[in-house]
Amino acid sequence: MKIQSYFISVSKASRSFILSMLAVITPFYLARFVDVFDVGIIVLFSIAFSTFIIYLFPAMNIKNSYKMYIISAALAIALLLNFIFYDFYVFIISLMLGSISLSGRDISPNSPIEQYAMSYYETDQKSKGRSFSIYNFFSYGATILASIFLFLYTDINYRTVFLILTVVALCQFVLYVFIKFPQHKKIAAKDLNPETRKHVFSLSYLFSMDALAGGFVTVSMISLYFKYVYHISLSTAGLIFIGVNVITTISILISPLISEKIGLIRTMVYTHSVSNIFLMLVPVIHVLAISEVFLFLRQTTSQMDVPARDTLINTIIEPDYRVKSNSIFSAVRNGSMIPGPGIVGAVMSVFPPFMFLAGGGLKLSYDIIFFIKYRKIKI
Repeated sequence: MKIQSYFISVSKASRSFILSMLAVITPFYLARFVDVFDVGIIVLFSIAFSTFIIYLFPAMNIKNSYKMYIISAALAIALLLNFIFYDFYVFIISLMLGSISLSGRDISPNSPIEQYAMSYYETDQKSKGRSFSIYNFFSYGATILASIFLFLYTDINYRTVFLILTVVALCQFVLYVFIKFPQHKKIAAKDLNPETRKHVFSLSYLFSMDALAGGFVTVSMISLYFKYVYHISLSTAGLIFIGVNVITTISILISPLISEKIGLIRTMVYTHSVSNIFLMLVPVIHVLAISEVFLFLRQTTSQMDVPARDTLINTIIEPDYRVKSNSIFSAVRNGSMIPGPGIVGAVMSVFPPFMFLAGGGLKLSYDIIFFIKYRKIKI
């Protein structure tokens, strides 16, 4: 694994720390201003606006390095504004300025260029797979630190939190100075070879299906569920997500070992299917401890498909179109999550289990269709 790939992985970790922290605290932070339904709408808005930025970002006619400087600086400024002003409207403006998605997942304008750079430096298939595993391992490791912080920091001061997040965002900016982001040639969709065009089209639709389901069970919405149904504190939410993220982080490291044995496609489908069965069981028994157990069991395989997916799309898509295709996939995934938080916020007071049953069922359908479509690819 090249040194540039390590730097990129650390930069992703810093961003994941920020986004994970924001996703968990937002329902608690906004509770002072708005009700449950409005929280869902604000999470929905954050996902929608960040999708818009992801879609427009590749169109900027400047070097990839400059793009990364701009987007990381904007995030730092957005967080700094929340440190200076404890205000609802400033919070909304900062979501827009920093392209912040409250989904809890790092679906950001940065990722497509980072992933292209990693596929550029890691040309060997085995090295690429393990590098994307480390890339995601660092990300989930950072979410563990965020959860531990929230668990230990019981008497939370939101201004202090935003100050810490501003410093982390500045660290990401500094890291980008030391990363050489390769420049790619711009290829129009009409100039793609038919096989690549077919993959971009079919994967976009499949990923949108998975992401639509994921919108029901974002970190913010899961945090909201446990707060609403079990009346937990922010510290308890932090403890729950420590367990979630520790389990997820360990599973990320196991993923490339599985894919080297059974292939990328089967790793994606088999592990994802198991996780979705456990996801649907989370609300079945109305006991906090049992809901937590099923949530933890879900996380044992929930994200094992991510390194395999990143490796797959950065292998079967021709190199010079990878930034564009990664941006398309990010925009599609982010955009498809938009309805979820709004629907969950509206249904929460009537039927809280809906988010897990609908999300898990739709994700299982995605797994089946994906396997039928791509089972013959032998990588």
